[in-house]
Parts: sequence; structure tokens; C-alpha cells
Amino acid sequence: MLKLLLGRSGSGKTTKLREMVRDALHRSPESPVFLIVPEQASFENERAMLELLGAEDAQKVHVLSFSRLADEGFRRYGGGAGKRLDDGGRILFMNLALSAVQDQLEFYRASAAGGELASLLLDVSA
Repeated sequence: MLKLLLGRSGSGKTTKLREMVRDALHRSPESPVFLIVPEQASFENERAMLELLGAEDAQKVHVLSFSRLADEGFRRYGGGAGKRLDDGGRILFMNLALSAVQDQLEFYRASAAGGELASLLLDVSA
């Protein structure tokens, strides 16, 4: 769930946010809570969670900056995840891409239907 907490400087947004994190953790102690903060605020918020929740519960709160969130996603689901297509999968996806744009091709429209163009394109891109 995404919630936007808006207000002027000094209106209590940070305090309210930390209370919301604590409440979410107590409502569902088995589920992790993710707190996305600006780059320069990661350490400060991790320390505040430790003070507010204690060592055991603070470990369940994942304080992430946008770049840390992107790195985590890349490690888990992207190139760092170690899940790569084999040659058959690459040809299959190239054929799907070619069939999606076949009507827009000017020179290779007739060749796009066969598998040879997909193989040739993959060889060039490797």
C-alpha cells in the first residue's frame, strides 16, 4: 500500500510516519515493512527505527533509499539474479519482437516471419 503524508516543515510528518511504521509492524509482525527515504536520510531513519522499536523489531523494517531499492530489485529479479535466457529463449523472444513490429518493417518484412532473421539479429547483438 502506498500512502502519501503531506505537510509543512515541522508539522510532524516524520513522527507520524514512524508511528505508522511501528503500528504496521505490530499489526502484522511476520510481514516486513519497507520505508523508502531520500538517499541522505537512510542512516538517520535506521537509527530512529532502532530507538523506537528495539533491535529485534527494527530488523523487520527495511529502510531503503531509491538507489538501494533499485539495487535490491536488480539483485533479486534482474541481471544479478542469475536467471538468464538460454539460446532457445532468446530466439523465441526475438521472434515475438519481430512479429510485433513486422508490419512496420520496410526492408525485412518478408524475412521477419522466419526464424533466420531472429538468429542473425541475435548473432549481431552478441
